[in-house]
Amino acid sequence: MKSSEHRILMATDVPFWRRSTGAQQRMASLVHFLMENGFTVRTFYLGQSESNQFTTDDQRLINEQSLDVDRRSSDQPPTNRLKMLGWYFKAVANQFKTWTQAKKAGENSVTPTLEDFAWPWAISAFRESVTSFRPKTVLIQYVKLAYLIGVLKPSSRSQVKCIIDTHDILHLRNECFKERGHPHWIEISRDEEAAALQKFDVVIAIQKEEARLFEAMAPGAKTIVCGHAQPIEPSVNGAQNSYDPSGVLSFGYLGSLNASNSDAIESLVKDWLSAGGKGEEPANDRPAKLLIAGEICEWISESGVVPADCDDIKLLGRVDKLQEFYRQVDVVVNPVEFGTGLKIKNVEALAHGKPLITTLHGMIGLPVNSESAAEVVSDSDEMLAAIESLKNNQEKLRSLTEAAIELSSREFSSNHVYKELKKVLVKDGS
Repeated sequence: MKSSEHRILMATDVPFWRRSTGAQQRMASLVHFLMENGFTVRTFYLGQSESNQFTTDDQRLINEQSLDVDRRSSDQPPTNRLKMLGWYFKAVANQFKTWTQAKKAGENSVTPTLEDFAWPWAISAFRESVTSFRPKTVLIQYVKLAYLIGVLKPSSRSQVKCIIDTHDILHLRNECFKERGHPHWIEISRDEEAAALQKFDVVIAIQKEEARLFEAMAPGAKTIVCGHAQPIEPSVNGAQNSYDPSGVLSFGYLGSLNASNSDAIESLVKDWLSAGGKGEEPANDRPAKLLIAGEICEWISESGVVPADCDDIKLLGRVDKLQEFYRQVDVVVNPVEFGTGLKIKNVEALAHGKPLITTLHGMIGLPVNSESAAEVVSDSDEMLAAIESLKNNQEKLRSLTEAAIELSSREFSSNHVYKELKKVLVKDGS
């Protein structure tokens, strides 16, 4: 579709074109939808750390996806000499502040606050990007970058629709991780998060349950819900061994590296190993294997959770395309116990027409009729029982698979997931 005069400037520090995490997949899907619907999209990308610096592979992926990316980083001073002096002064001041905080903390790590993400160089760079691109809509990814909205002059603020895509309720996620004894990537309170949200005209929640909380935190903004759209290839549907009782049934887990995922997969692997496979299964028990993919494999390899002589658990590592993983699995398992937001891996499983075994927590945010394609469990014993049930009940497996395939086209299409966002954008003229 031909691009329109409705220009959208999206600010993020996530290299979403890599599509290697749930957040990256979701952002890539959103940008693709906007481009397909005729909006002119430019990404203002902050590459401020080693983990998200550009590589030749990044540029290749950007070109392949026809993305317009305005790359900025902390080592890029302005070209204007006067501005350059100011930039260096602010950079040195910011480095001194960081060094002082680290020294006070001694050996203990310091969790960044919302204020710590307000990089002076990024403010100047974003102002330049806004001036050159002249967006009609500014879309900010995550509350941590909400400060960028401050570059808009009062005279132009009313002419620009400001939208924030939240991904999570960060203050609740922070509390949840700390309760579990895990560090969180940002220290943030409800009041701090609410103040950031109140700067925007529109707040995007990732699920309906969180939308209600955002409405209370930012009553002056319009809150809409946009989950995750996952277009699939028809060839992915239909598992290779699902209905062959003599074939090996493949259970799959795909995850990035974070505390919630490491806890979940460690629990699953230990239960899987303790359940047998060591000649303890009944003679008529269908053979099964567990395929694990994604960045979580690096942690598994280093931690030694999976024994070297284990034949029925295989680490696939990172996969370049989701389809490569889902073609290899018959059922997806996700024993997640904590965290917030929407479990993207669960959406992806159902969207690829795969039955899902997950916890009550993992079902939060999914469409209410998703239970027709899922086995919902409350603990590890029920998880193992559900796995055993699907190994030896072809009719049940067939029913769940058919329900997942039906859900994939109805609930997870781009037009369905992003309909509220499109309505907001079109209302202002596209």
